[in-house]
Amino acid sequence: MLRLALTLLALILVVICPLTYPAQADLIYTFSTSSPAPLAGPVSGSFVVSDAAILDGFITASEFRSFGFTLPFAASPFTPATFAAPDPLAIGSPFAGAIMVDPITGHFTADALIQITDSTTAQRLGLTTFPGTVPPLVPQYQVILGTAPSEQVAQGSGAWTVSRVPGPRSLVLVGTGILSLLGVWHRRSLSGRAA
Repeated sequence: MLRLALTLLALILVVICPLTYPAQADLIYTFSTSSPAPLAGPVSGSFVVSDAAILDGFITASEFRSFGFTLPFAASPFTPATFAAPDPLAIGSPFAGAIMVDPITGHFTADALIQITDSTTAQRLGLTTFPGTVPPLVPQYQVILGTAPSEQVAQGSGAWTVSRVPGPRSLVLVGTGILSLLGVWHRRSLSGRAA
C-alpha cells in the first residue's frame, strides 16, 4: 500500500511539476559581424548570464558566467586573438558600469560598451550593445592596438541576438529521484523474497 502511494506521488510530481514551475535558464548574448572592420576582420562570440541576472534590469560584469569572442582573420598590424576569461572585462555605461536590459526578454534597452583586453596580444575589443546615434545605427565594435597617440583602431558593425537555454527543473529531478529510489527498494524487496 505504501509503495502504491509513493509511486502515485512520484508520478504526480513528474507530470505536474513541469507545468507549474518555471525552469531556471541561462541567457546567451551572441554578437555576429555584418560589416567587418578593415584589417581586423570580423569578430564573433558571446557571453552568458543567468536568467536571474536580468531581473533588476541591469547586467554587471560580475554577472557574466562566461564570455568568449574571437578575431580569427586579422591582418597586420592586428593579429588573430581570443578575448575570453581570464582576460579583463569592463563595462562602460551611464548606469554605474551596468548594461541596461529588459527584465523579461533580456534585450538591450540602452547603449553600453563592453571592453575586453586580450592578455596575449594586448589588443582591446570594444562592443556596443545598442544602436548608437552615429551611422550606421547598429551595434558596433572596435579593435584597438597600442596606446594614444599612436594606437591603431579598426571599426566594424554587427548585431546581437539573445537566446534562452533552459536548465533542469528541480522538482522534476526530485520526482525522478523518488522513482529511482522506489525502483531500488522494489528490486531489494524482490531479492529478499527470493532468498
